[in-house]
Amino acid sequence: MDTIAAPITPLLTSAVIVVRVSGEDSFKCCELLMDYSHNLINQNQIRYRYVYTGYFLLPDGTILDEVVFYFFKSPNSFTGEDSLEISFHGNPQIVVKALETLYSLGVRAAEPGEFTKRAFLNNKVDLTQAESILDLIESKSEKGIFYSFNQLQGSLSSKIKSLKDILIDTASIVEAYVDFPEDDLSAHDYTYIQSNLETIAEYVKNLINSYNKQKFYREGLNIIIIGKPNVGKSSLLNNLVQKDRAIVSEYAGTTRDYIEEKLLIKGIPVNLVDTAGLRDSDSDLESIGIDKAKEKVNEADLVIVLLDISQPLSDEDRLILDISNGTERIVVGNKMDIMKSSNYDFLDICVSAKFKTNFEQLEDLIYSRVIFEDSEKMGSSVLINGRHLSLLSRLFDILKEADVNLQNDFLDLLSIDLNQALNIISEITGDVYTDEILDNIFSKFCLGK
Repeated sequence: MDTIAAPITPLLTSAVIVVRVSGEDSFKCCELLMDYSHNLINQNQIRYRYVYTGYFLLPDGTILDEVVFYFFKSPNSFTGEDSLEISFHGNPQIVVKALETLYSLGVRAAEPGEFTKRAFLNNKVDLTQAESILDLIESKSEKGIFYSFNQLQGSLSSKIKSLKDILIDTASIVEAYVDFPEDDLSAHDYTYIQSNLETIAEYVKNLINSYNKQKFYREGLNIIIIGKPNVGKSSLLNNLVQKDRAIVSEYAGTTRDYIEEKLLIKGIPVNLVDTAGLRDSDSDLESIGIDKAKEKVNEADLVIVLLDISQPLSDEDRLILDISNGTERIVVGNKMDIMKSSNYDFLDICVSAKFKTNFEQLEDLIYSRVIFEDSEKMGSSVLINGRHLSLLSRLFDILKEADVNLQNDFLDLLSIDLNQALNIISEITGDVYTDEILDNIFSKFCLGK
């Protein structure tokens, strides 16, 4: 492979910018490196994983910068190749000049994700681990970082491989009966195959469910607050974000557009939206805000329906409950400090936005609606990648079909199902891949990873 180079830290003004060189000609870059005694580093006497200090030279022998550098010998590097990493002072112009000098030696610029791609191709990581690097970088919460890091350590791939072992064992039994059709499937083998299919299907189902729950740790949670005018939506938002972000007024229709704020709720990044009050109105401006609120309801991960429990349930309240019906929602009764009506037995929780009563319980309720309930059972193996979700959804459908074919004693079809299942698992871990799949995955990485 070509020898490649790129900054592995942002190319921004900073204390230090680090450049990685990887490939079979990495150590030829020694001709650009000099120690403090002004001796060029001897390529044949390199000490690996040893920190050197000295100078980086331009092609004419001029010193460009004082640097720190270290060498890694294949396969003991991130990429599995001979590698060199050089720490420059954090002036982007210095690093751009250094890269031009490296390119003059025949080194080329690394493509986005190419270092990680080479780590995969050199069997340093499997595909799920390689993808977890990007997820780790982009995670928006501590929990998301935790799951991404554990996947990088092999938590998901090790479980997937154990499922593959079960499938191989099951397929070998089925193949034996297909090869000798005169033998009927024994009761013992039937039970064993069925048990294996159920075990794999259950785990795959849990992984699929974990994606839908844990995606909030990676991508954040979109919450919208809806309710009729003057119900306390702005006060609710202000108290959740702990600042006066929205105007609070006794007059209805104060919020005529939607207001967005970022916050953390029990470690989950949240985009919280306060909407215009939903009511019939002759005001064109207010009607536009109401239309936007309806759009936001359809986009939201969670809807907070706010009702004024100091007043009887109104037609406007019923309209709002109808609009949000079928969504993931929490129905909240506000103004519990002056509650007068008793026809609100369907509420999930009561609060007082004015006095910030029960807000901790509201945050607990929000958290419980989106957190993955079986995370303890799953341990650190949760699904954090959309590609995996698509493949495992296909796998789950195949397993259901396999169970039907087992029950009908269609062993030749069952054999085909099991082989398809094995191919999908191999595609997840990268045991089977195409250049198109790799290009699609690694093109999403930033330069330097």
